[in-house]
Amino acid sequence: MVETLRKSWGVLSLLLLLVLLASLVFRPALARPLGTAILVVSLGMTVFFTVQQNWQACHQAGEESGQFIRHVALDLLGLGLALGTAMYAGQLAGTYVGLRDGLWAGLAAGFACGFLAAWGVRFACERLAARA
Repeated sequence: MVETLRKSWGVLSLLLLLVLLASLVFRPALARPLGTAILVVSLGMTVFFTVQQNWQACHQAGEESGQFIRHVALDLLGLGLALGTAMYAGQLAGTYVGLRDGLWAGLAAGFACGFLAAWGVRFACERLAARA
């Protein structure tokens, strides 16, 4: 069951995002609590999948628990760095463009800049990991 959820988590995340965007249009009062709930569930599942993936890899390789903890800590540190960068860049761009061009332009700019910032952090982390 967990493997099925892990494989379909990308599609489920997109559907939750569409529900959140629809709530902005149809029920704006529900957007904040719904967004918070989606964020908590998404982060929880991401941490769970990260721990499970590293557990399986370390268990199959016969590594010690110290290596498992190191791998999980590095993965979660990268996740935190990507999330922090995406939130900062998205908020900055969304606020600036939203004040200048309106709500929907600000929302689109925030999503785009947040995505690009997180992708940039991922790319940089992969390059650094390849060198090590």
